[in-house]
Amino acid sequence: MSRLAELRILATRYNDLQNEGAEGYNPYDAQIEAEMHRLMAEKEDDFAIEWTVDVTADRRIVWNNQVAAFPIKSSTALKATEDIVGFTMKALKKAVALHEGTEDN
Repeated sequence: MSRLAELRILATRYNDLQNEGAEGYNPYDAQIEAEMHRLMAEKEDDFAIEWTVDVTADRRIVWNNQVAAFPIKSSTALKATEDIVGFTMKALKKAVALHEGTEDN
């Protein structure tokens, strides 16, 4: 079980016992928030490690070639394109923005 799940269980128990099921003061709230921030930062770090400048440039070429061959005209076509190339348009846009201003992008 993850640390976040454990904290949420403790917070629920605290609310059930001390706050009579309501959501008053809970000492676990700050810990949950800190853990959420830590996990989000870790996720962003993992994204930056995976989507290097070179990987972003390569995937951008793959995306553009796929869209040129099969234009996206619906959300279904978008999902199919994402399944074919192995990454989402949202992730590609995020990576391009992350590396904006570099020579390759």
